[in-house]
Amino acid sequence: MNDKLFETIQKGNIIVKHVNLSFSISDRNKKIIDEIWIEECKKRPNLFNGETLSFLSIKKENNNIIVSGQFTDYKNALVSRNKPDLGLNIIQIGVSGITLIEENNKKFILFSIRTDKVTDYPGYIELVPSGNIDKSVLLKDGTIDYVTKLKEEFFEETGVPTKYIKKIKSICLAYDCSNQVFDVGCSIELTVGKNEIIKTFSKVTEYKNPQFIQIDDLENFINKNKIRLVPTSLAILECFFDTKP
Repeated sequence: MNDKLFETIQKGNIIVKHVNLSFSISDRNKKIIDEIWIEECKKRPNLFNGETLSFLSIKKENNNIIVSGQFTDYKNALVSRNKPDLGLNIIQIGVSGITLIEENNKKFILFSIRTDKVTDYPGYIELVPSGNIDKSVLLKDGTIDYVTKLKEEFFEETGVPTKYIKKIKSICLAYDCSNQVFDVGCSIELTVGKNEIIKTFSKVTEYKNPQFIQIDDLENFINKNKIRLVPTSLAILECFFDTKP
């Protein structure tokens, strides 16, 4: 795999915490952000300026990796990525899953193609699900319940009810060097088969053409499609196979 596309920051159990720090943007930069946002919305009318989690720090504590972040407007993160010369240094934290299906004593991994309705990487192949982290999963003690967010994304992006999720486990913190986004990578084990997923997939808008790749065929699939795979997916795949027993 090409490590210029991504970095594996840490492997293991990830805990995400919210830190409420003061965050100020100069009036000049606010004006620039608003101007750029207006232009981006003209090009991509589906853009939504919700609050998104941005990265602050990372540390090891016992057997856990503690990631700290704070919330900011999505438009700030978007402009920070596109215009680094502004010095905003806002890096989003999202969550992504590698979905595992077992059928007839064979294990498969779910991939799909991102549609032209998405903001980033339209037409690319990606592990499903994947999404931003917002305040809806901020707990009273400051913990970010990204597992609940991943379940929400799973249902939204596959149409499969979350009751069919058997287990979710965090495996790494990955970084997309191209898109400048962190992702908490998790494995997702299901209790349903491929046919059930295919039936519900037609209802989703962010993905199309689900693909079930048998684990034995995965290396060939990656080599064949590497330039079309989202970098975060490559990182999570690498971590998954490094950490599985």
